[in-house]
Amino acid sequence: MLAAGPILLPEFLPPLHKAGDVSGDATLSVDLERYIDARLALGAEDLYAEAVRRLERILLPRVLRHTNGNQLRAAKLLGITRGSLRTKLRELGLRIDHTIV
Repeated sequence: MLAAGPILLPEFLPPLHKAGDVSGDATLSVDLERYIDARLALGAEDLYAEAVRRLERILLPRVLRHTNGNQLRAAKLLGITRGSLRTKLRELGLRIDHTIV
């Protein structure tokens, strides 16, 4: 936890996944459960959409790095169309350069 005081905000929580961390599903599961518990404690009302966005922010750049930015291959790995991938990237404010940002 990165906060002191009576209010817990999402930015006080550790990230769900650190770049280069290959510690496995158990760590991700624990982090995800902590995140969900914290959001429930704060009375989140759109938790599903919020959690999906958070997952997409981790998943999409990782898959694109894996495919060296090849959107068609990335979309295939994700099981979505290239158009859907591009839409999701735009919605998340992510862009594809030589590196995924």
